[in-house]
Amino acid sequence: MKTTKIVLSALTVGLTLVFVLPALGADEIDRGFFKWLYSKETERIYKNPISLEKLRKDPKSFLSLHVTLSLRFHRIEHGLTVPEFTPFDDSYLNFSVWDSKAALWEEEVVRDDFPFMFVPKDSPAAQDLVRLREFDVIEVYGRVESLFEDKPWFQVTDIWLRKKSELTTTLFSHIRLVEDMFAKGMYELTVGELNRILNYELSDDLGGMLFKRKGESLLALEKYSEAAVAFEKSNRLRPDDALVYRGWGRALAGVGKYDQSLWALEKSLVYRAKQPDVYAWKGYCRGKMTDQRIQDLSVDKDYLAETRPEDIRRREKKVREEYDPGRLEVTRRMRSRITRKVYEDILASYDLAILDCRKALFVLPSDAFASETLENIRSRRREFIKKYGPKKETPKPAKSASDSD
Repeated sequence: MKTTKIVLSALTVGLTLVFVLPALGADEIDRGFFKWLYSKETERIYKNPISLEKLRKDPKSFLSLHVTLSLRFHRIEHGLTVPEFTPFDDSYLNFSVWDSKAALWEEEVVRDDFPFMFVPKDSPAAQDLVRLREFDVIEVYGRVESLFEDKPWFQVTDIWLRKKSELTTTLFSHIRLVEDMFAKGMYELTVGELNRILNYELSDDLGGMLFKRKGESLLALEKYSEAAVAFEKSNRLRPDDALVYRGWGRALAGVGKYDQSLWALEKSLVYRAKQPDVYAWKGYCRGKMTDQRIQDLSVDKDYLAETRPEDIRRREKKVREEYDPGRLEVTRRMRSRITRKVYEDILASYDLAILDCRKALFVLPSDAFASETLENIRSRRREFIKKYGPKKETPKPAKSASDSD
């Protein structure tokens, strides 16, 4: 009899799933137990914190789901209870938060906090809440109890303090001052203020942003070596920032490290495609690397290696007069180094540089730097072909009958 009841119960559940679920609307299946049962993301949502931005963007998909959020605490709010439309009344504490990775140094981000977090006053989580300080990094576990005015009203079950705040209102005022000076082109003052701020103990995201701003300021001042160091430090803290790689690549190009610059620029395009200035700088670096290869071929390295220290002045004169293709005609030795394969490789490198510039102009036809770089590379390519290209043989005139006699 027991076995029969179990079998009948199982059949009942199965028939319910087969016949009842299709009759429900899409909204009903997309919430509560049914979403938990059918969602492929359920395991990921339970185990890994989701961003507040994702919750705010699509609150309906999280209705009645338990999730973990990674946040920054703002403050305890007062008076935000709407018991007529939500389950929250005066028996709950209400508090506001930001996403844990929010750019709080921007005023509009600070104003856009999320105040719809509620925790029962008689719960252990409420005791954890009152111990928090502004800007503390926390994780909360709970669920979206209801939607009101298209906002997810969230009931918190647990609160964990992940990191005490290293941020202060004073620090934010300094950062806003930096942003204001940078926007006005006051780069020297920006670097000076940043040097003071960077002595604070900062989170990785904030430190990475400040080092990036320092690099951009130094880049504008044409202090390329210092800018490269600043961008490298920013990259250690924010290894997936396309703008850091872009600035780093430009700084490295400024100090003549074109191969490293090309690597950084290509990494920038990995994280953000269709950057016309990055394409143009790639073309610039490829062109410079090709020019450097031609220059290296113009120097007799064996002769330089054999030169004694006391012959340095003579060596310099010989290099200047015999091996510098920019001052005298190409020597027989240099021509012998540019084999057919080397010649084709150099042309291919110039062609890649031209292609990069054309990509930049395809994205932004008005890019002046890309246009100028493109014309310069084409000019150097033509000059290279003229000097080192295969010589066309002049056809000899046909012999006449009188010549044969």
